[in-house]
Amino acid sequence: MRKVVIVDGAHLKGRYGGCILTASAQDENFQIFPIAFAILDSENDNAWESLIMISKAARAYKKSSFHDHFAEIELVSSGCSEYLRSIGFHHWTRSYCNGERYNILTSNVAESLNAVLKEARELPIVSAIEYICGILTSWFTKRREKATEHKAELTPKAGGLVQSHYEKSTDYKVIRVNEEIYEVKTQLGITVHVYLHNKTCTCEEFDMLKIPCSQAIAAAVKAKIQVHTLAAEEYGHFYWRLAYHKSINHVPDMGILYAVPDDIATLTILAPQRRRPPEVGDEEGEGMYSLLRNWA
Repeated sequence: MRKVVIVDGAHLKGRYGGCILTASAQDENFQIFPIAFAILDSENDNAWESLIMISKAARAYKKSSFHDHFAEIELVSSGCSEYLRSIGFHHWTRSYCNGERYNILTSNVAESLNAVLKEARELPIVSAIEYICGILTSWFTKRREKATEHKAELTPKAGGLVQSHYEKSTDYKVIRVNEEIYEVKTQLGITVHVYLHNKTCTCEEFDMLKIPCSQAIAAAVKAKIQVHTLAAEEYGHFYWRLAYHKSINHVPDMGILYAVPDDIATLTILAPQRRRPPEVGDEEGEGMYSLLRNWA
């Protein structure tokens, strides 16, 4: 996987309510890869925050570019800029991130997973888990077949990105500084230096995405190096196949896996302490329930 984990939650819509939390990542082909699911009474952490007015600043690769965009935010709203400073730049920007976040800056992956599980959120818990298993079984089967049939060195999405970068690079001017360093000038007159041995570029896009930028591709062509070798190994077909080589099995009868201790087997399980929705036709009660539900 690309080692970024996205966590999100969505409310269950059954009789007893609750919340389903999901943890997911992206595979080598930029597809949703579910990692874990949890069902809770409610979302206990209300610190889900959205950031606006800030896309260019958040996505900038170079710190100098980030500060140019952040200066614009300060001009528009000093309150917003102070709030963003208080969060810490390393939490929401690409250029100051302490880890590797590639091009993943939002929870869109998790939101897409929640959309897929919309029907499951209407079901009782056991049925919801079985529904999720069915979805994952279908995903793994189709992706396993596609990955097995794929013959190119890079996954389809990574290969497509490299191809688009190559098309941009055809008009660049490349000068070989030494065996490892190449100076590349774009059509816009921007000059960067590519270090093929370290797989870096002073534009910093190559460093962060782990996929060669257009300047790095121009340098690789000049050096007669195969472009796909510059991409990180997680974008290769081997790891894509490895991600789906196992199967998703249906939920087994837990009773056949281990003996249930007597102190648990004899427990009386009560219904959760939660307000139930009113009977159909109770308009006043339904309105109040809707308000409570929306507030929750």
